[in-house]
Amino acid sequence: MKLHLRFPRTERLKSRKSIDALFQKGKRFSLGEFRFIYQFRSATGIQVGVGASSKQFKRAVDRNRIKRLIRESYRLDQVRWKEALKQQQQGLDLFILFTGRSLPDYPTCQQQVQQAWAKIFPE
Repeated sequence: MKLHLRFPRTERLKSRKSIDALFQKGKRFSLGEFRFIYQFRSATGIQVGVGASSKQFKRAVDRNRIKRLIRESYRLDQVRWKEALKQQQQGLDLFILFTGRSLPDYPTCQQQVQQAWAKIFPE
């Protein structure tokens, strides 16, 4: 059986209303050059949003690359996130912001997303 690790539209945090509520009421922490804002909700499933500062990265190509790296890091680790939520029987809204000043590499993004999982779901 082949495992399909996709990041469908239903799992993307796109609603302005949801994002504003998350930034107002969500819990936040920083790991290295990343800031994680999250909030548990009663509906099951996970919705993830990513961002990079246009103040630090003037070129859209750089911001888009950062967001692609973060999304890919989450996508490859999503099974673990979904299993933890299934055990807790709740949902999660998560926004990942890159706050650094230079372009990150993929291993850094992957490591930070895995550390965030450990911090959000302490065992």
